Amino acid sequence: RAAHPLARLASVLEACSRGTSGSMTRTAGCRRGAAPPPAPPARSTRTWSSSSPVTCRIILATLALASLAPAPAFAYSSGPNSCSAASHGGSAIKSGDGGHALAHDGGASPAPGARVTVTLSHPSTAFKGFIIKSDEGSTLAVKDATKTQTVSACSGALGHKSAADKTSVEAYLTLPTAAGKTVTVSAEAVRGKMEVYRLTATVTTASSTDPSPPPSPPPPPSPPPVQLKLAAPAGCDPSSLGYACSAKLTSAAGGHDDHGRRRRRRNLLGASSSGAEIVLHWTPGGVDLAAAGVSSDVAVSSGHVAFAVQSPRHGAGHAVGVSFQEMENAMVPADAVIGWIGSGDANGHVGSYRLSGYSVANVIGPSNPNLAIVNASVEASASTGTIVRFTANAADVGEDRVGASTCGVQTRSSPTICVKSIGYAVSSTAGLAYHDASHGAAGVDLVIGKVVAVKIRGAERHRTHGLLMSVAFAAMAIGATSSLVAHSASSNLVPKSHRAAWHACHVATQVAATAIALAGLGLALNVEDGAPEALDWHGRGDADDVYRAHGAIGIVVALMPVVQALLGLTRERSGPDDDIAGGDEASGDKVVSENSRFFTPRRSTHRALGWAIVVGGLANCVLGAELLRRKVGDSPAPYVASAAAFLCVAGVALFAKSALWFKSRADRDKVRAYVGDA
Repeated sequence: RAAHPLARLASVLEACSRGTSGSMTRTAGCRRGAAPPPAPPARSTRTWSSSSPVTCRIILATLALASLAPAPAFAYSSGPNSCSAASHGGSAIKSGDGGHALAHDGGASPAPGARVTVTLSHPSTAFKGFIIKSDEGSTLAVKDATKTQTVSACSGALGHKSAADKTSVEAYLTLPTAAGKTVTVSAEAVRGKMEVYRLTATVTTASSTDPSPPPSPPPPPSPPPVQLKLAAPAGCDPSSLGYACSAKLTSAAGGHDDHGRRRRRRNLLGASSSGAEIVLHWTPGGVDLAAAGVSSDVAVSSGHVAFAVQSPRHGAGHAVGVSFQEMENAMVPADAVIGWIGSGDANGHVGSYRLSGYSVANVIGPSNPNLAIVNASVEASASTGTIVRFTANAADVGEDRVGASTCGVQTRSSPTICVKSIGYAVSSTAGLAYHDASHGAAGVDLVIGKVVAVKIRGAERHRTHGLLMSVAFAAMAIGATSSLVAHSASSNLVPKSHRAAWHACHVATQVAATAIALAGLGLALNVEDGAPEALDWHGRGDADDVYRAHGAIGIVVALMPVVQALLGLTRERSGPDDDIAGGDEASGDKVVSENSRFFTPRRSTHRALGWAIVVGGLANCVLGAELLRRKVGDSPAPYVASAAAFLCVAGVALFAKSALWFKSRADRDKVRAYVGDA
C-alpha cells in the first residue's frame, strides 16, 4: 500500500536527522582522543558530515514537489479494508456524484421482503473500487462474483474484488418484510486514491394501505391451433380391439434377416426369432376410413390419433409402456405413455412421460406437455392381456409419422420415409421401474402398418461378449480337468509317461482361455457411441442386482487367471514324481510327497482358486444369458445349456478325483497297517 505524501516526508526527515546526528557524534568522539577503531582520513569524515544536511535538503525538496502532484489512481486490489474510502484522507471524498448513478429496479413501491437489484454505474468513466452498504433490516448479496465480494472489514457491505476498470456493478438487495419501511443504500465509487464519490438512494416498501395495482388486461385470445391433416391408412393389418390398424412390434425381432450366414451366426449366439407379442393398435381421426378400406369402432376427433398398446401379461403388479423415439432405436430422448394396474386390479394409472435419461429419475411426468393425452385407461384380462389406451394430438405424435403431406401414400418421397422407431417396455413392477420383463423397439409406419427391424444398439457386441466368455470358461473347465489327470500320481489314472502331455494340455488350455476371457472383458467394457457405459451401475434404470452381480463377478473371474498363473509357476512340487512342472528343480523348491502332511500353501491355493474361477465363470454365464434376454431379446437357452453342461463336467471330474483320492488314502492306510503288523 502507498503511504500518504506527508508521512513519506516525515519518515525522510527522521532518517536525515539520525544521519546528521551520527556524523557529529562520531567526529566528537575522535576529538576526545579515545581509542577509536581505524577510520577514514579526516578529510573524508568532514566531507560526509558536511554533505549529509545538503543531501537531506535535496531529497526533501524533491518529495515536496512530488507531493503536490496528483496521487496515482488505484484501489486496494484485494477489496476495501474499511467501511469508507474516507480513510484515504480528508480530501478524498469529492463533492457531488461525479456523474455516477445509484439506482434499483424495484419500482416506486416494491413489495415487502422483495429482492431488487441495485446498480452503481457511470455512463462513460470507469472506476476502480467501490463499497455498497444498506440499512439494518435489509440484506445485500453478491450478484456477480467476478466483480463483487463481501467486505470482511465492514459487516453487511459489498465491495470490489479487484482494481480493474469497471463502469457498472450490481448487487442484490432484500428489503425488510415490514410494510412502508424505507431503506437507505449508500455507495462510494473510487476512481483514484484521492478521488472518491459518495452516493445514496432510498427504497420504500409498499404500504399495506397502498391501492392494489390494476389487473393486467387479459392476453388476446390465441388463434386455434392448425390441425394436422392425417394420412389415411393403406394396407395395414386389422385390429382385434376395434381400431383401424395394428402392428406387432415384436414381429421384427429376427424375421427380416435375409442373409443366411448372419442368421446362422445369430442362432449360434442365441438370438431368438420370436418373443412375447407386443401389439400396437391405432386409429387416425378426421380421415375417410371407409374410402381407405378399413373400419374402426373407436371414435376419435379430427387431428388426433387413438392408440392402444397390448401385452400378453395380465393381472396386477406390472407396467406396460410405449414410446415415440426421436432417434432410431435410442431409448432416449423420447415421449412415452406408461400404464399399470396396482394390487387387487385397482389403482390403475396411465401417464405421459418425457424420457431424458436411463435412470428412473429421468422419467419425467406424468403430465408431459410434449405428449398431452386424453381418454387414457388401462385394463387387464386373461383373454386380452394388459391394454393401455390413450388418445394423443397428431402434432405431438409427429407429422413425419402420420401427416398427409409427408406420409400419404401418394405424397411420400420414399417408401420408408415414415418408418419411425417406436419402443415398448414391460416391467414386473406396477410403477416406474426397470423394464425387466421385456423391452425393445421396431420401425413402424403408422400409415401402411409396415414393421421393420431396427438395429439394437450394442447387440452384436453383447452377443460376441457372451460367446467369448462362454468359450473361455468352458475351456478353463477342460483345462482344470486335464490338470486332475496330469497330477494323478496316487490314483494312476494315466501312465507316468503321459502326465507331462496332460500337464502341457492344461497349461496351453488355460493360457488360451485366459486370453479369450480378457478379450471378452475388453469387449464388454467398450462403449459404442450413444450406448450407456458398461460400469454405470448407479445412474441407470437397468442397473439392477443381476446387472451389478454379473459385472462384478465377470471382472474378478476374468482377471484372476493372471494371479492363478503366477501361483502355478511358483507352487511347491508334490513329490519326486512331479517332474512335469518345469522349473521346480531349478527353483530349489522343497520336494514333498503327495501323501505327506507337509503344508503347501501355493499349490493348495492354485488348485482351489482355479476351480473357483471355473465354477464362478460358468455360473456368471447364466447371469449373462439373462441379461442378453433383457437387452437384446435373445433366448438364454444356448448359454444356460452350455454353462450347465460344463458345470456338470467339472462336477464329475471333481467327484472322480475325490473318490480316487479317498480310495488311495484307504489303500495307503491298509499298507501301513500290514507293514505295522509285519
